[in-house]
Amino acid sequence: MKRWYVGDVMATDVVTVPPDLPYKLVADLLVRRGVSAVPVVDDGGRLLGIVARRDLLRLYTRPDAETKATLADGVLRSLWLDRSTVDIEVVDGVVTLTGHLDRRSTAAVVVGFALGTPGVVDVVDRLTYDEDDSAHSGRLHPFQVKPQDVDIS
Repeated sequence: MKRWYVGDVMATDVVTVPPDLPYKLVADLLVRRGVSAVPVVDDGGRLLGIVARRDLLRLYTRPDAETKATLADGVLRSLWLDRSTVDIEVVDGVVTLTGHLDRRSTAAVVVGFALGTPGVVDVVDRLTYDEDDSAHSGRLHPFQVKPQDVDIS
């Protein structure tokens, strides 16, 4: 009777990922390679952990109420926006943003932050704005400063 060892059944063409790789790229890698997990290693090749499909799925199975709270408290508050200016609805991970803001750039930032929030599958943007500032001096947001605009003398 033959004895089987781990080396007899293990994969030899292992792909690893760094810890700072966006989770969406890890998910894509798992699907393309047809594997259920991938090792996470540091710059020296030392094993830090393993990311499995179930770990990534947990991001998408986050309760809608928790996702809404994260968006309201984290995103809107960090942008110093009054929570009453943007209505947030979350159904099965799909976020619908409705409301009126002062600038187009602010609306774009809110949508961008929402898309990057764990648990968010998609964003429906129903935000309106007073001013389309996307063409003003190449600025996309009032906090964005171009080097020539700063007087350091």
